[in-house]
Amino acid sequence: MLRSPKRRGVTVIETVVAFGLLVTVLSVSASLMVRHNRLLADERAYRVAVDELSNRLAVLVPLRPEAADRELAALDGLSFAGPLQGATLAGVVEREEVGRRLTLTLHWPNGDRQRPSVSLSGWAYGGAAEGEGQL
Repeated sequence: MLRSPKRRGVTVIETVVAFGLLVTVLSVSASLMVRHNRLLADERAYRVAVDELSNRLAVLVPLRPEAADRELAALDGLSFAGPLQGATLAGVVEREEVGRRLTLTLHWPNGDRQRPSVSLSGWAYGGAAEGEGQL
């Protein structure tokens, strides 16, 4: 009787299938890594935007109404560098019965990816005439 030799390697078909699976896994994982990096960049920019708006609002709320209006006029169209590069800042003061509401909005430029605008409001209660406000 003839005995078949023991097989001690891999065939070409097994190699091609393994290579195909490897390429598929690498392409899917690379796509996910790119999306994840974009998500991290967007989240980082959002955090920096909220911090910037919060800092600006903390300065504007305690000001007298006339001074706040002047400061807001100076802020309109202000551009930033760094993570907020290309973003512009705009502000609005709305007079209300109990005081005034200051709303700051950071608009992102139209580019490859459109980020939503970020808005933050602060209220100056009661002392609108005296300029004493609270967040």
